Amino acid sequence: MPKLITLEEAADRIGVSRRTVGRYIEQGQFVALYELPGGHLRCDECDLNEWLGARRTDSQQKEAPQTAQGQQEQ
Repeated sequence: MPKLITLEEAADRIGVSRRTVGRYIEQGQFVALYELPGGHLRCDECDLNEWLGARRTDSQQKEAPQTAQGQQEQ
């Protein structure tokens, strides 16, 4: 069973505001959500970690200049 966390906890873990998490959700750029019977939203902690890892990888690739052979410059 997944460990579900609140969107506030998710925001704290990724270093953004809860409002930013809301924007990610609206734009379809966030992890899958679980809606509890009371209407509260939660996300899976493992999904969040994978999402964050993918975003870090994407930003690192954009920051590292590439040579003509596709190698990162040192």
